[in-house]
Amino acid sequence: MSYEAFDAEKVKHVPLAHQRRSSLDDGIDLPPRPTKVCGFSIRTVGIAAGLFVLAVVAVVLIVVLLDHKSTSKPDLNPSQRACLVFCHGPILHAVQMAALYADAKTFVDMPLKIDPEDALTKFGKLGAHPTHEQISEFVNTTFDACGSDVLQWIPTDYTDSPAMVNHIVNTSLAQWALDVNKLWLLLGRQVAPDVIANPQRHSLLPLPKPTIVPGGRFRETYYWDTYWIVKGLIACDMLTTAKYLIINLLAEASINGYVPNGARVYYLQRSQPPMLTLILNEYYAATGDLDIIRTSMPQLQTAHEWWMKTGEDGRAVEIPNPSVRRVGVVLAGCGGAHASRCSLLQDPSSPYVLNRYVGTVSEPRPESYTEDMNTASVAGYPEKSPQRGELFRQLRAAAETGWDFSSRCVRLAVSLRVLS
Repeated sequence: MSYEAFDAEKVKHVPLAHQRRSSLDDGIDLPPRPTKVCGFSIRTVGIAAGLFVLAVVAVVLIVVLLDHKSTSKPDLNPSQRACLVFCHGPILHAVQMAALYADAKTFVDMPLKIDPEDALTKFGKLGAHPTHEQISEFVNTTFDACGSDVLQWIPTDYTDSPAMVNHIVNTSLAQWALDVNKLWLLLGRQVAPDVIANPQRHSLLPLPKPTIVPGGRFRETYYWDTYWIVKGLIACDMLTTAKYLIINLLAEASINGYVPNGARVYYLQRSQPPMLTLILNEYYAATGDLDIIRTSMPQLQTAHEWWMKTGEDGRAVEIPNPSVRRVGVVLAGCGGAHASRCSLLQDPSSPYVLNRYVGTVSEPRPESYTEDMNTASVAGYPEKSPQRGELFRQLRAAAETGWDFSSRCVRLAVSLRVLS
């Protein structure tokens, strides 16, 4: 009988010596029990085999863990992941400096076809100095068309003839008002489904409601623009759309702790004039909707606190108050023979607190990357110099004011080099 044919189940609880005796009684002659293998004892071979198996298992686990680490996503939120491509990094720099598009905003408004980490890996395979053709091919195969993640939306409360037009006596002005009113049909937008499903692939923020955009290259919501848009919507009896825009701003304030410059990840480093309270006030005055005021108080408080933070990057600064007030302090035993123990202390009054616009990042604005780099070059600031970083911060601070750059910013309208 071979070892393979031996029925171990019948003897599994019987001592080995009894197994042999029982087998002999049955007329089965088992071979003698081996005591060594290749000169080593059975015990030694067993220990070595066990150690070998453990080593193999350990190696497999290490390989699996390393592979998981290399392929797992970083511990970042979707906006931070999107910023790996759209806010900073080698892809942004290479593509913008290659000047593939006349408008630098075009590239940062192009959604990714793959996750940002995979895009970085793919770009890294091009080497340290990819050619213009390689960069162009990379963009064409890795990104979708600019603005393809923004969909047209027709406001549901649009009306061809708002009531306010009936109060315009001049027929030419009335017709002009009707023509302007029709623009609402052209400016309504909503995010594509993939912005919600894969926010890490888009610079566009996944706002919960449809919106009204300024138009042209500005395909997204902007903070202080919304104030005048809401006023216009209210004038045109479009209160539902006005409320949608407010809900979007409140969502941004709730998620970020403030309302960013615009609904793009590359705008998250700055804000715009804090108009949120004024926007809500306009809506309340038109509707009497006190519920939205009550529910928005946490966001209003959070946004206000953000603007009142002090420090190097804070939007509030404390200015010492030169005036002082004299405060009488009565000390124990003051008066009579101890009059000298009475004193008047000078206590500075509270400092003035003023708000300001701040640039907190010493890099070019992603949506104006080429323009900012050119401005630094024209100014003669070397790469990685403190002056160049300060220039980029100041450009961001100027953008936070909401006032676009124009000839009013320069002397003789020569160039941004003579900013004053």
